[in-house]
Amino acid sequence: MNRKDIRYLLFRLKSHVEGVCDIGDLAPEGFEKGFSSQKKFQGWNNFGVTWDVGGRTPNEDNPAEDATSREKSPWVIVMRDESLDAEWDKVLSRVVVPLPVEVIN
Repeated sequence: MNRKDIRYLLFRLKSHVEGVCDIGDLAPEGFEKGFSSQKKFQGWNNFGVTWDVGGRTPNEDNPAEDATSREKSPWVIVMRDESLDAEWDKVLSRVVVPLPVEVIN
């Protein structure tokens, strides 16, 4: 399994715990336990917030190289330097031009 497939299943497990959807038989046997038994596991609802998996390829868009790119294996839990939302906000602030807003009194 590649990192993308692993993260998809982890997001499905998170959604399952939050009551959004059922994971069914998408995950292979032992997948859930393989992550929940790791020392850095902090609950499914914190996936993408405080923890993620390694194996991210460093690139120009990620010059700081957070923990997800320092760990080589996508099967290992790493602590995130910032949440996915905070990371996305940084990307948006770099690429999106603010709209001009006129204040009306």
